[in-house]
Amino acid sequence: MWRLALFLSILVTSAVGLAATVPNIDSLSSWRCTHDADTHGPSEAITSLVASPSRDGQARRFDVSWGPYGGERCSSRLGTLDTASTYFTYDVWWLITDLTHVNNLEFDFNQVLPNRDTVIYGTQCSFGVGRWKFTTRQGTRAHWNTSNLTCGKEVWTANTWHHLVLQFHRDATGVVTYDSVSLDGNVQAFVDASGESNFALRWYPPGLQVVNFQIGGDKSSSGTTAYLDSFTVTGSSSPMSSSRLIVGYARVRSGPSGSIARSVIVRSVPVPQPAQPKQQRPLQPIDLP
Repeated sequence: MWRLALFLSILVTSAVGLAATVPNIDSLSSWRCTHDADTHGPSEAITSLVASPSRDGQARRFDVSWGPYGGERCSSRLGTLDTASTYFTYDVWWLITDLTHVNNLEFDFNQVLPNRDTVIYGTQCSFGVGRWKFTTRQGTRAHWNTSNLTCGKEVWTANTWHHLVLQFHRDATGVVTYDSVSLDGNVQAFVDASGESNFALRWYPPGLQVVNFQIGGDKSSSGTTAYLDSFTVTGSSSPMSSSRLIVGYARVRSGPSGSIARSVIVRSVPVPQPAQPKQQRPLQPIDLP
């Protein structure tokens, strides 16, 4: 008797507002890199698609260099316009070759509302304080707030693929709640990490979505190479936190006739729930790439 089983993982969202995923963001041709004028030193970067290293046959490479305390931001528009989604999952595989002179790694998502305010969902692994930071608005400026979540260079092993998943959501006016960070399956939930994060940037059109990542350097003039792969953003108008159904189809051959029967195996696995969200320092809203 032999048995062959093929299992398919399906994420089931809540009944209101099914999730929509923008896949293969690393393959988009709209990637651009620019110096962050709010950092103290110069920077530059070039980007290209490469076959290796990659997880799925193609990854996006970024060669970044900087002067003392310079920062370089790389961004891409997503092709999909979406004003309805309020819950987001930013999911990316990330490899960096050298962290020796890196001060921080920043991962952001931006969404333009119907009134043309831009909501900035900003997160940063700050090696200087060993914490994840998040962005909120104070007056007309953006500020970095230190969170309860730990983040150090030791978890970002060089020349190794790391899986980063960020979850956050907003209300109708642009108050953002940062829910959780998962790095290589280690999930940390934000506590008291929420605040106004809408900015009157007048970007167009409504529904525009932009992803960013940024590398900030230390006091040295240096550089590094980073790779993004299997990059997706999933948006929904309701929480994406129900359960994951593992559905299996098993073909079984048994008995003297050698007949084949197919059975269905279903089991439900809880998805880790993000918690509630905090506040503190400064950064400028990003420029539209």
